[in-house]
Amino acid sequence: ATTTTTQQETLGVFGASGQTGKHVVLNALELGWKVQALVRTPAKLNDMMEQPHENLTIIQGDFSNGPAIQQTVQGCTLVICCAGGPHSNFKYEKMFMNRFVQEQLWPALKESKPRSFLYQAGALSKRHKFPTFAQVVVSPLMGLWPMAKDNDAVMRFIHKNPLEPDTKVIVTRPAALISGKGGSELTTSSMAAAIPVTFADLGKFNVQAVQDESLAGKCPYIAKKRSKK
Repeated sequence: ATTTTTQQETLGVFGASGQTGKHVVLNALELGWKVQALVRTPAKLNDMMEQPHENLTIIQGDFSNGPAIQQTVQGCTLVICCAGGPHSNFKYEKMFMNRFVQEQLWPALKESKPRSFLYQAGALSKRHKFPTFAQVVVSPLMGLWPMAKDNDAVMRFIHKNPLEPDTKVIVTRPAALISGKGGSELTTSSMAAAIPVTFADLGKFNVQAVQDESLAGKCPYIAKKRSKK
C-alpha cells in the first residue's frame, strides 16, 4: 500500500527540463506543492509552462555549480533526481552522475535534510559490480552502456553512504521510456519489465513514490500495473 501525505511539500528537482522531469514538476504543482528546479537553460522549463507559476522557482545552474545545487534543495521536504545523459556509447560523459551525486548532491542533502530523496536509475542498473547479460548485450546496442555503469556506481554509493535517519532514500529502476500522453498506472516490481512506460506516467509515479515511506531503502523496478480481468 502506498503511504503518502496531503500536506503542502517543497520539492527540489534535478533534471527538471528533461522528458521525465517536466512531468515531475507539473504533477507536483498540480498538488499545490512548491517546486525548486535546477536547470541549465531556464527557457526550456519556461517554454513548457503555459504561464509563470507562483509556486515554481527556477534556479539556473549545472551539476558543477555548488551554490545553485544547495539553493535547489534548501528548505525542501522532498527531492527527486531524474536527470540523465544522452543515449550514446560515445557522447555520454563517463561517470558524470556519480561525480555529481558524490561531490555535490550528497553534501547538499546532508545539510538540507529533506524527509525523502528519490534517485531515478534504470532497469539495466544494479547494485553489484558484476555486469548482467542485459548490460553486456542489450545496453551497448541501445547506447545505454555508459549510463548503466554510471547508475551502478551511484547505487553502490547510495547503499554505502545512507542519509538516514534524517533522509529516507529511494532508488527507482523504470522500464524503457517512451513519449506519449500516458494514463497508465505504474507500480513497483521485483523484476525488470519488458513493456515500456511513458515519461508522463513515470513523472506522476515519481511524485507519488518520493512520499511513500514503504519504499525507503529499496531500489524497485517500475512497471505498468496489470489490469484486473
